[in-house]
Amino acid sequence: MKKTLLAMFLSLIVAVGACSAFAEEVTTVTFISNNLGYEELLQEYIDKWNADNLDLQIEMYVGSGNTDEYWTQLSTAIAAGNAYDIYMMSPSYFQQYINNGLCYELDKWFEDSEGWYDYAINDVTRNGHVYGYPAFNDLMAVYINVDMLKKCGIEELPRTYEEFIATASTVANELGVYGFQTSITFEGYGQFEWYPVLWGAGGNILTEEGIVTNKEGVEKALQFWRDIANSAGGCLDMAANIDYFINELVCMVPTGQWCLNNLIASEDQIDFEWTVIPYPVPNADDTPWTVMGGWKYCVYPEGKNPDRCADFLKWLLDESDFQGIAAEYFLKWAPKKSVVDALSFYDEGGMKMFKDNIIANTNKGMEPAYSSLELQAIGDALMAALYESSIPCSQLVDTLEAELTALQ
Repeated sequence: MKKTLLAMFLSLIVAVGACSAFAEEVTTVTFISNNLGYEELLQEYIDKWNADNLDLQIEMYVGSGNTDEYWTQLSTAIAAGNAYDIYMMSPSYFQQYINNGLCYELDKWFEDSEGWYDYAINDVTRNGHVYGYPAFNDLMAVYINVDMLKKCGIEELPRTYEEFIATASTVANELGVYGFQTSITFEGYGQFEWYPVLWGAGGNILTEEGIVTNKEGVEKALQFWRDIANSAGGCLDMAANIDYFINELVCMVPTGQWCLNNLIASEDQIDFEWTVIPYPVPNADDTPWTVMGGWKYCVYPEGKNPDRCADFLKWLLDESDFQGIAAEYFLKWAPKKSVVDALSFYDEGGMKMFKDNIIANTNKGMEPAYSSLELQAIGDALMAALYESSIPCSQLVDTLEAELTALQ
C-alpha cells in the first residue's frame, strides 16, 4: 500500500512538473493592426489560432486613431523596448524599417507558397529577401460618368492627355459641372494619385536607373497635371471625393476601388451609367498604369519567438480562408491571384470593372517607399505644377532632381 501511494505521489509530481513545464512554454505575443476596418474579422481568426496553438497566443491591439497616430504608437513602443511582435506596415515606411533591422526575414515561409501575384511578392522583397506578408491591395482608376459623355455627344472614352482635357472642358462647358477632379494633398495620397500619370509618361523617381528617370517623362506628367487642373473642367479638392461623383457634380475622378463601398451605399440615388477606365497616357498606343497601395504584415526580429509569429502569418494569409473572406466583405484586391480566381465577386459589379478594365489592361506598380524629406520634395514639385504656372515644368524637374540628389 505504501509503495502504491508513493508511486501515485511521484506520478503526481511528474504530472505537475510536466504541466508547469508546458505552462512555461506558452508565449503570448502582441499584434497591432492599424484600424483598417476588418479587425473584428481578424480577431475571429486570431481566436481560431489561439484555440489550436496553445504554445503561441496572439493578443491583438488596434491602432489608436489615424495613420499619423499609428506611427507614433508604433515607434514609441519600439523606442521604449516594448515593440509589438507582429505589426502592420505601410509602403511609405517599409524600406526605412528594413534598413533599421526592424523586419524579420521570412524567406523560408514562402519556399512552398504559391498563387501570389508577382507584384505582391516583389513589393515585400528587398535584396533577394522577403520581409513581410502582403496584405490587401487598393488600386487606382478613373471613375467616369458615361451618361455625361453621351449628353455631350462624346462617344469614345478618353485615353490620352489631350482627350482627357478636351472631355473635361466639354463636360464643364455644356453641363455646368466639373470635368476632372485633382487632389491638392501633395504628400501621401496626392502623390499616390499621381504615380500612374508619372509612370504612364515613362518617368520615374529614385530608381536604380537614376534619381530622376526620363526627365522628359516626369516633365510631361507634371505638365498634364497642371493642364487638366487648370482647364475649364478642372476641380481642385483636398482629396478624391466620391460624393461629388455620386451627386453628379464631377464627371471624372481618379480614386481607388475602395470607393465602390460608397457607390453601393448610395445605389438608390445613382441613376446614371458609370464605369472605371485607366489613367491617361501621352499617346494612344502607350500602355497605361495603375498604382496599387497595400499594407504589409511584419514580424519584429527581436520579439518573442519570431519564427512562430511567422508561422501565424503564414497560416492566416496563406493557408486559412481569411484573405478571401476579408477581400469579399471589404471589397479589397487580394494579393493572391489564386484567391481572386476562385471568388465570384470579382466577376460582379464594380470589382468586375476593375478586373476587366484595369487589372487586365494596365501595367501595375506598387506604391514606392520614400523618406519623409523625399516625399516633401516630390510634393513641392506637384504643388508648384498646379499653383506656379509661370515656372516651366522642365525647371520643376531640375529642381526636384537637385533636391533629391542632395538628400541622397
